[in-house]
Amino acid sequence: MFDRENLVNTLRMAPFRSVSLREFDGDLDHPSRDFESIYAIAIK
Repeated sequence: MFDRENLVNTLRMAPFRSVSLREFDGDLDHPSRDFESIYAIAIK
């Protein structure tokens, strides 16, 4: 399981050069998962 900090750190160690958290986006994300998910953008 990930928390916000752990997710960002894990992605940076992968190594992604740009990592940021983002909010729920109804155009990309399934509404039923909003309450239990952490959303991030990571660029390799």
